[in-house]
Amino acid sequence: MDPVLLAVVALIAIALVFDFINGFHDAANSIATIVATRVLTPGQAVMWAAAFNFLAAFGFGTAVAKTVGSGMIDLDVVTASVIFGGLTGAIVWDLITWYYGLPTSSSHALVGGYAGAAIAKAGFGSLVASGWTKTLIFIVFAPLMGMALGWLLSIISLWLFRGFSPSRVDRWFRRLQLVSAALYSLGHGTNDAQKTMGIIAGVLFTAGYLSAFEIPFWVIIAAHLAIALGTPFISGKDSLNNEFSYTDESGARRTIAIPPSSPMFASIHVAPTVTSGSQARVRACVRPARAPRTAFSSSMIRSRSLRFGRIAPRAAC
Repeated sequence: MDPVLLAVVALIAIALVFDFINGFHDAANSIATIVATRVLTPGQAVMWAAAFNFLAAFGFGTAVAKTVGSGMIDLDVVTASVIFGGLTGAIVWDLITWYYGLPTSSSHALVGGYAGAAIAKAGFGSLVASGWTKTLIFIVFAPLMGMALGWLLSIISLWLFRGFSPSRVDRWFRRLQLVSAALYSLGHGTNDAQKTMGIIAGVLFTAGYLSAFEIPFWVIIAAHLAIALGTPFISGKDSLNNEFSYTDESGARRTIAIPPSSPMFASIHVAPTVTSGSQARVRACVRPARAPRTAFSSSMIRSRSLRFGRIAPRAAC
């Protein structure tokens, strides 16, 4: 086999492996709220996220892919070794942070690894200043914009639903959470899969398989399929078993298995059933919470009622 073609195939495979890892590395972001509030089980939630990660392949363009592929690194210095170094660094960092549960960005890992490999080969002159200016500005401003929008939407929700009962709010917000989780996954697929597309297109262009820098349709499908297939591979005992752990007044560690069908606003009464050292397994009885009519009162937000309900040290019923 032609060694150039072999190198291209190997680099595309590594890029898709990174995309697959990106899928389960970032899956928790997409499913955290719908699992914590028991709208869906963890298994249902990751399949929901995976579906919309893939659907993002259709109709959202390739602007991000072109920026990553040709707008941040001078293509004249891009070689197979540069791409291999960038992808390997991103994969290793993603796996380390995923294993230790650190909330890091796969996008930062990929862009940083790609840039680091290019600098190692040709120095800082290999970076395209205009592409990095936009990226670095929004690395700072994007979290601030998200925080501001989240604060604004929370205030609007508090005022709009201040006179509604918890059960009524629960019914509507469960449905709306499916929409918000779907939109989050669409955004994740649109942005993160495109970064891998840009890397693959860079491989094809530098190897001479593309006459101009563009994103072939098969690359779009392959990148979105890889990130979608990786999403259901999220793991972790607590997340998969839909459990809630806490420390009681005596310092013992307790774990509650939360029924997926229980309401968001619930009073959870627990009692230990099996004790091993400092670990105590408990069974839970979930009842509707006796919350005030103002469902999103400040006292509920400060307590655990909004997420897990009140935890009372009573015998399980």
